[in-house]
Amino acid sequence: MFRIFAAAATLALGLAGCTFGIAPGRVSPSGDYKIAVNYQSAYNVARAQAEQCLTGKSAYRVVGNLDAASRKAQVKVLAPFTSNDIALVNLSAIDDRNTDVHIEMWGEGIWNMDAVIAMRDAIQFQIPACASYMPSDSVPKTKPSR
Repeated sequence: MFRIFAAAATLALGLAGCTFGIAPGRVSPSGDYKIAVNYQSAYNVARAQAEQCLTGKSAYRVVGNLDAASRKAQVKVLAPFTSNDIALVNLSAIDDRNTDVHIEMWGEGIWNMDAVIAMRDAIQFQIPACASYMPSDSVPKTKPSR
């Protein structure tokens, strides 16, 4: 019984290391934004958003780093076993009221472009929500019928 469990765990770890997470050379949904919010407030909301919406069924863990000296912060969602980045939010203060925000997701499951937009809106409006309820310009405009 133990051998079967050990073999299954080894296989899962091997596969997880190859397929999970944000990786160089892999196309991942992402966005870069300048948002009129203090970087510390942006960090608090990004962390709350990640904990509420991006951990699956508590299988993934959220880690964060707030560096007051450099006025930068980071929030990550990490995969179990491998600690590969599944979601990443980098924040850098422009001034006391504005922040450069980089959001990147794995591109699989719930970590998709919808999650990037929801994270952006959560930071911008300071309300964590797992989906964006704001109108978007990204919807293709239809031509009027003749």
